[in-house]
Amino acid sequence: MIPEYGRNLQQMAEFACDIENREERNQAANTIINLMSIMNPHFREEEDYKHKLWDHLHIITNFRLDVDSPYPKPNPDEIKPVPKMLKYPTRKMKYAHYGNILEALINIGKEMEDGPEKSRLTEMVANMMKRAYLNYNRDSVNDDMIKEQLLKLSEGKMQLPENYRLISTHEVVSTIRPNQQNQQGKSKKKKNKGSNPNNPNNQNRNNPQQHNRNNQPNNFKKNNYQN
Repeated sequence: MIPEYGRNLQQMAEFACDIENREERNQAANTIINLMSIMNPHFREEEDYKHKLWDHLHIITNFRLDVDSPYPKPNPDEIKPVPKMLKYPTRKMKYAHYGNILEALINIGKEMEDGPEKSRLTEMVANMMKRAYLNYNRDSVNDDMIKEQLLKLSEGKMQLPENYRLISTHEVVSTIRPNQQNQQGKSKKKKNKGSNPNNPNNQNRNNPQQHNRNNQPNNFKKNNYQN
């Protein structure tokens, strides 16, 4: 139950639970407490360390030990509390691929007054929506669709100018896929490394006589040279 005390002390504590005589069981429990304090001398630096050792003894025995302890037996529910069930969001998002952050920004933009700050936020949100959409579907995206969805999510309060152009698809995709290109380049280098004709190891493999000569022991090479 508590690995710091080891398997032997675990077995001693379980044996003490089965002792029928209460006096002998109390004596066995006190002996185990003394052993626990010897095995962990740093506990003595703490205040009321004996209380901690008795709590550990009850935990080791799974709270089955019935002895005259100088301290009350701890409550298992307080030592091992059952975590509460997490509450997951149940609301449905109209466009889930945009995420909560973009939706929160749109809610902020709806409450802003018309002006340069709101126009700049509208442009930033629209470009973020395009990035999120391409991360969700990298084939293609229509800028008019992004503008229309932004207008719906903002309830008509965040509208881009007709002549405004969103960030280019090529620029977005190039920032999404750099890691994939690097990994493909590394894999190609590994494949080409074994087939390099300038590599001396590969030359030896192509020449069986040279390969066998290099693998021969040093004594054989010396004797052959002397002969």
